[in-house]
Amino acid sequence: MSTPIPSRNPYFGDLHVHTAWSLDAYVMAALNGPDEAFRFAKGEPTRSSLMNAEESRLQRPLDFSAVTDHAEWLGESGVIMDEGYTSDNPEVRKRLATYRNSRIIREDGRAGDFSAMVEIMYSGMIDPDPKRVNFGPADKVTDAAKTIWRRMVEIANAATIEEINAAADYFSALTPRSAIRVAEALSAPKTRSSRASSASRSCSRGSRGGFC
Repeated sequence: MSTPIPSRNPYFGDLHVHTAWSLDAYVMAALNGPDEAFRFAKGEPTRSSLMNAEESRLQRPLDFSAVTDHAEWLGESGVIMDEGYTSDNPEVRKRLATYRNSRIIREDGRAGDFSAMVEIMYSGMIDPDPKRVNFGPADKVTDAAKTIWRRMVEIANAATIEEINAAADYFSALTPRSAIRVAEALSAPKTRSSRASSASRSCSRGSRGGFC
């Protein structure tokens, strides 16, 4: 057994975070946007869903976190979240109402609409011929996507130099954890399956049609 290797310290975080700005998370009653997600990663309390009456807090802040909201359906999310947006198309109006109603807590205390999530996921990821679900004119959806993207950039750029320096100081101050060990050997150790395989070969060589 060797000593801990400083360049291989373990860090703990989340590189796949979807917020309510991802349409599939939105229709499943997610509450937080990117700003709240980053604050949660830093250790601040938050409610993650309409169905959570109490706030949650990490026992210790994450070492790193990445918000990875879908690029797909970004504009669709924008027009749905814009309560002032509507359409002359009855089909679009009905779909808007369905998706927005997923944010209403029902009598059973639950919220979210699984059928809406299936529709949006199938249309863009599973269908062999991917297509856009109709939420209105393409230019309106595109404008909404640009608005959300600008807001995402603002949130990313909102980190102060103090926060950046604090993160750098935090990582540079971490020390190796004594529980982390690196095993070194010239050959791979035998596993149970490899020993069983070896015994089986010996058995087959030492017996003719019988059992060992």
